[in-house]
This record gives sequence, C-alpha cells and structure tokens, in this order.
Amino acid sequence: MTDLTRPRRNLASEKDLPRVESIDSLEEAKSHLNDLIDAVNNRGKLLGITKDTDSAIIQGVTIAASATEKIRHRLRVVPKYRIILRQSGGGAIIDGSGWDANYVYLTNTGASTATITLLLLKE
Repeated sequence: MTDLTRPRRNLASEKDLPRVESIDSLEEAKSHLNDLIDAVNNRGKLLGITKDTDSAIIQGVTIAASATEKIRHRLRVVPKYRIILRQSGGGAIIDGSGWDANYVYLTNTGASTATITLLLLKE
C-alpha cells in the first residue's frame, strides 16, 4: 500500500541516501522506507552498460571459421574483460593474444562464421 499524497523527492540524482538519525513515528519510518524503495527503483531504470561503466560496445564483428579478427576499440587502455552480448552463427569465440590500447584479437575456433556484438570493459 502506497501513500500517494506524500511528497516525493527526486532521489535519482543523489549519490547516497541521507542517514536517518532518529524516527519519531511509524509514519516517518514508512516515509523513509518509501524514499529508499523509490531510489532503488529509479537507479535500476537509469543504469546503462556504456553510461555507467568504462566500456565499449562493438557491433557487427564477423569472424570467419578458424580465423583471428583484429578489432579496433576506443577505450585507450587494454581492456580487462570481454563479454559477447549477441552472436549469430555457430562459431566458438576465444581470446586471441596481443590485446593493446587500440585493438583486441578474437579467434573463432568453430567450423562456421560467427557475427558478434562485443562488450569490452576496463578494470
């Protein structure tokens, strides 16, 4: 049950919720709990992979069977992690060697061509 008459604060822009030092009534406790719920719900809606992480999404990378692909990125550091967000084709993609601040290398060890969407993450 939600009290819709209670004024809502815009908590999406706050970094941390204020601490409650004392609570004088159950209604005041309910108000603080509702603010916390609103903040959690709003932050979940505002998260984005590239907006909230040091990362890059690279789409439409095609790697032929048994080939290694040199993939340019714009992170300006050697990525720490990679995640394949989407893949079409039956390829098996593994890391290649020689990642640097401009390129990563991925190898398709499968028997067919694969097209991937790739997420690269800094540490």
